[in-house]
Amino acid sequence: MSDWLRLLVVVLVIVDPLTAAVAGATLTADRDRRARSIVFATGTLVALAVVVVTAWLADPMLDALEVSVGAAQLAAGIVVLVPAVELLFGGPSGWVRPAPDAAPARVGAFPFGVPVLASPWLVVALLAFAADEGAGMTASAAALAMLVSTGLAFMFTTPADRGALRALGVAMGAATALVAFDLVHDGVFGS
Repeated sequence: MSDWLRLLVVVLVIVDPLTAAVAGATLTADRDRRARSIVFATGTLVALAVVVVTAWLADPMLDALEVSVGAAQLAAGIVVLVPAVELLFGGPSGWVRPAPDAAPARVGAFPFGVPVLASPWLVVALLAFAADEGAGMTASAAALAMLVSTGLAFMFTTPADRGALRALGVAMGAATALVAFDLVHDGVFGS
């Protein structure tokens, strides 16, 4: 598997399309197709801006803070464990609440764009990835992961069976935990 494809898969796991889909359905449950489109388009644009800026500022930021790539990977792995544990034990639902009176663009920017798509754990992981893999490769992989997650969220209009969501949440939690442990391993022992 190429380095870029591996990075795409890892970033896609951290973005977590399942949680994005559940959050999107929750946030847009009582909105028409036009309002849903505004929520998802705004959220995607905001999240894309966050990931691109994060990728391009990773090296200067880590240099200024005197943080090594290994330390950034270790920190990212620890931070990525947070959503892994949440998914394993709590499932993908419950991260956002409907805001029917809020403007669609506001709901798209916050909470869909940030923190659902561009979550704190994604930002920390992107700092480590960009320092290790390069800003361009990291930004392009993250952008595609955002677009895939938003596309899936847009198609997911009604909440699925709670049992199915719970099972999918456990699977995503396990995948996220593997990514977190890989980051910790790379941080301690090198890539």
